[in-house]
Amino acid sequence: MLVVDRLPGPGQGSTGASSAVVRFNYSTLDGVAAAWESWHHWADWAGHLDEHPAGSPLARLCRTGLVMLDAPAAPKERVLQMFDKVGVRYEVWDAAELAARVPGIDTGRYGRRSDLMMRRSGPSRPGSWARSSIPTLALSTIRSSPRSTWPTRRDEGESRSCSATRSTGIRRANGKVAGLDLADGQHIDARVVVNVAGPWSSALNRLAGVGEDFTISVRPMRQEVHHVPAPPGFNSEHQLGPVVADLDLGIYVRGLPETGC
Repeated sequence: MLVVDRLPGPGQGSTGASSAVVRFNYSTLDGVAAAWESWHHWADWAGHLDEHPAGSPLARLCRTGLVMLDAPAAPKERVLQMFDKVGVRYEVWDAAELAARVPGIDTGRYGRRSDLMMRRSGPSRPGSWARSSIPTLALSTIRSSPRSTWPTRRDEGESRSCSATRSTGIRRANGKVAGLDLADGQHIDARVVVNVAGPWSSALNRLAGVGEDFTISVRPMRQEVHHVPAPPGFNSEHQLGPVVADLDLGIYVRGLPETGC
């Protein structure tokens, strides 16, 4: 196996810029189910890694809950049906309940917003989100885990990694993938190529001549992050306030883990 990364190491692209929110409000049942399964791994991250050196940094899960404002872009009825199928627990709130449970939030309607809902994602605290000091910490612990199959060796026949280069072409033969051409001049023979390029995956698909019949596509977009003081009462001394997802405005709001978990 060969891992090709455009940047010097794993998680230094879009993954490293992630808000690190473990959420379940996806548009497909497979997405909801995969996110729900991943939550259980995050809840026992050290156990998922099998072993972890004592005293070394470890990504942790902060269970805060997530309040998702109902918006035309993501009607709650479809999402709740998928939650019910997968087993994600939730509550439906009206504006009065929202104001009581989330200090400082504006409950006014500035689009076609109606009621609101809150996901419950675990047996102890409602909802959760996972956050490390930097998201790349989670990848570094995976890479160093005894369970890891991350490529580290470059011996013949062994798994290996190739960083700081990019794919410039995907060769095909007889209607199948035959290999990769890299910007550093390497030509890699491969019968299978797995596309994990994140927001750049559509561009990689085009190199392979596939994707025109895909029903879901992605593209890179600029994201902005603003740091502002939380309103009084939003965070307590030992507990962060919930993540708030406002898809009408296209934003997430969450606390910083340094203020408590």
